[in-house]
Amino acid sequence: MKLNDCDSIGKQVAWADMSRELMSSARLLPSYPLKYKDKFPQDATKINRTKFLKKDSQLPIWWFNGNYSKDNCTFKFIVKEIDVSGIQGESVYSQTGDKRYEGNIKLMKELYILHFFKHDNLQHAFFTRSEPKIFRMNIILPRSIPLLTVSTALKVQYHWKKCPSMPYVAVCILRAVAYLHARDIVHGNISIENCSYDSNGNVLLGGLNNIDRCRLEDDMINDIWRVGTAVLDFVLETNDNGIDFPDYLCIEGYDSLDDKFLNIPSQPRNNNAFNRADDRFTCIRRGYIRSLISPDSDLMFFFDRVFRSPKLGSYPTAEYLLKYHHYSAIEQDTFQELQKALLAKCRRRELEAEPFCRDRQV
Repeated sequence: MKLNDCDSIGKQVAWADMSRELMSSARLLPSYPLKYKDKFPQDATKINRTKFLKKDSQLPIWWFNGNYSKDNCTFKFIVKEIDVSGIQGESVYSQTGDKRYEGNIKLMKELYILHFFKHDNLQHAFFTRSEPKIFRMNIILPRSIPLLTVSTALKVQYHWKKCPSMPYVAVCILRAVAYLHARDIVHGNISIENCSYDSNGNVLLGGLNNIDRCRLEDDMINDIWRVGTAVLDFVLETNDNGIDFPDYLCIEGYDSLDDKFLNIPSQPRNNNAFNRADDRFTCIRRGYIRSLISPDSDLMFFFDRVFRSPKLGSYPTAEYLLKYHHYSAIEQDTFQELQKALLAKCRRRELEAEPFCRDRQV
């Protein structure tokens, strides 16, 4: 037997061992409405993939539109397909000394959140099915559309002043973050790329594969900072183009992001105060932001509060922003009105995501 053959067998055994643990997670109780329990497929191979959506840039993970029909009902959802054998990543050791894989751990955390954490503004899974023979896992998610698609279609950059439902997006993301923080969990990867919009008008926070236990106050601060950058992307109709926003440490030595812009010359790329990690901010400098967003607007006050240095005092928590900040502190009745207003705008532009189940008349 060749050495390469031994390596191949060793990898296969490792994949099988890791897969067994993950596939047991795939037997989690389904979270779809109980009235549909008897109509769902028990075999992942019976789920039809109708349209390829995207592939993860780094991991063997694919997204598809999918459906399944039975008893005059057609269920429509998104299928997140994961090649379990290809996500293990770096090996780590648990407290008991058992060898685990980083990718394996992240996926198990994501599955736990998707299945057991229920919140209207947090991504959730209807059910999970596995195909052990080929080391594939399928996570079935509600149909939704990217939040950035909503932003560009509504031309939010130019019409946000005439859009009274604008605070709704920030409030939805903050609600999801507050829900996680109340359970000592940090998201760690908030961005407009990880936000979507479902058929009920809910903004959903996804991208849950980087969640972790909150160990430091800085972890929560960074989550709030990234809520600000996600809302900024929504308003300006921008995405990361492969370059993420830097974290809040980029304003170290300044009172706020605005203060940093004011104290840096007009050619930031030639100035040591900015580096490649700041490129997202160099593209939307103070003058450009303020040409689109009035300096005395509630939205700008929100950004000024979120993009402020923690050294100036207590940094706002998600709960504080939801309760006390005049931009994001809205009553439930107002929240529902804003939800309906945004949903109506989206429907007029045919941006409505398809519902989970649509009964077919016989």
